[in-house]
Amino acid sequence: IDAARLLADLSSMEEQVWTHQNRYQPDIEHWDGISLYSVGGDMRDLRCADRLPVYKTPAGERCPYICNELLPQFRAPWFRVVYYRLKAGTKIGEHRDLGENRSTAGLVRIHIPVVTNDKVIMYVAGQPYHFRVGTAWYFDATARHRVENNGDHDRIHLVVDLKVCPGLETILQPLTTTDRLRLRYLGALFYLKLGQTFLSFIWTSEGRARIRARAA
Repeated sequence: IDAARLLADLSSMEEQVWTHQNRYQPDIEHWDGISLYSVGGDMRDLRCADRLPVYKTPAGERCPYICNELLPQFRAPWFRVVYYRLKAGTKIGEHRDLGENRSTAGLVRIHIPVVTNDKVIMYVAGQPYHFRVGTAWYFDATARHRVENNGDHDRIHLVVDLKVCPGLETILQPLTTTDRLRLRYLGALFYLKLGQTFLSFIWTSEGRARIRARAA
């Protein structure tokens, strides 16, 4: 990873194109993002696609190093590429992404620090890590994790969601039998919760109205 060229791509982003993100805790006001690739090519759409293809956004067009040289090194198609900015003093509480893993969704999430400081700590399964600029990190997002930016400067990561394929598997540690059993259990838990959420949704008048509208 060429840290200087990574930063040069980021420098082409204007302040007004950052989009607020409050996915895990509605009271977080200082977490935002910009999509370089998204479901429909909208740079304000921060969702991870569940299928290919995805489309380069206007922000992606301004990032030649990332799109033309960095991403191909992972040897896999990508579902999403997004800058995430965690402003100074912000914390994201502990959570887990049950459906987003190598087994259930066939997805691998990579974090690439672009701007950080020594007081940014990611806790994964209770263990603290500092992701430094110039490196790329994969961790199993089904593990409980949280992040704190206790520094005086914003933290900006490039987050890349990749489709599992043979080329990508060559640069990841192989899954052990224990890994596979754990991921299958978490996958079953994910689909159980998904079913419960859907059943709760269709019992509401709003839910039924939305389903009828979608069907029409």
